[in-house]
This record gives sequence, structure tokens and C-alpha cells, in this order.
Amino acid sequence: MVIERKAAAGTAEKQDAAVTVWPEEGVMVTVESAPHERFRGQICDIMRDELRQMDVRDIHVAVEDHGALEFVLRARLRAAVMLAGEV
Repeated sequence: MVIERKAAAGTAEKQDAAVTVWPEEGVMVTVESAPHERFRGQICDIMRDELRQMDVRDIHVAVEDHGALEFVLRARLRAAVMLAGEV
């Protein structure tokens, strides 16, 4: 899948995450999770795994986590990618 434009999904509410994606060479994942810093690495791994499954290669993913569970993180990423990309 090719990312063509910037897109976002999710909110800044408790137990949610705001995920923003845009085109960039390679795969870059940044995570902001102030109250949950210890989960930063795990969130990056989840994002990279989901991108592999979706066959997305050139993307920057910015995650603003507010205590989201794994299935929420995956769903927010999928939604943002679908909005930004060519299906």
C-alpha cells in the first residue's frame, strides 16, 4: 500500500490513542506516552507488526497514547493508513 497524504485516526481520550501517518521514506514510528513510558517499545513493535501485515513500507507513524489496548492501537493505525493510502 502506498501512503499518499497525511491522515489521522483516534482521539486524546482516556484508553484511546491518536495515530497520525504521513509519507516518508522507510518506516519511522514515534510514540508519545507520558503516563505509560514503559510501554513505548511494545507500542512500536505493535505498529511495525501491523504495518508489515498491511504491506506498508514508506510511512511515518506518530502515536499519542492515552492507555489504549493493543486492539485499539491496531484499529487506529489501520484506519489512518486507509485514509492516507491507496487501497
